[in-house]
Amino acid sequence: MPRGPGGAGTVLIQAMQNIDRALSAAGLSNIKVSTTTFMGAFTDTYPPSRGRFSAEYLNFLQPVIGFLVNKRSPLLGEYLHLFRLKERRRLSTIRSVPTE
Repeated sequence: MPRGPGGAGTVLIQAMQNIDRALSAAGLSNIKVSTTTFMGAFTDTYPPSRGRFSAEYLNFLQPVIGFLVNKRSPLLGEYLHLFRLKERRRLSTIRSVPTE
């Protein structure tokens, strides 16, 4: 993960700020600017209430999260794997039930 000036985190937050300014200048300030996250940036993702950012990505994400909080915009993520994990656990429980 690139860090420091010119790194991916700097480029992302600058892009989000530029898009937000352009929308506001066009009279479209009601449109929220957001981004999605890489699930590898999280640890302890199951159950979702335990999820948190991994230390490796925290510096990268802090300015992004600050922007989203300030603008009251959502942080988007791909959480389909959580539903798949839950389904696999349910299926493994079903498989362990004795049949008559």
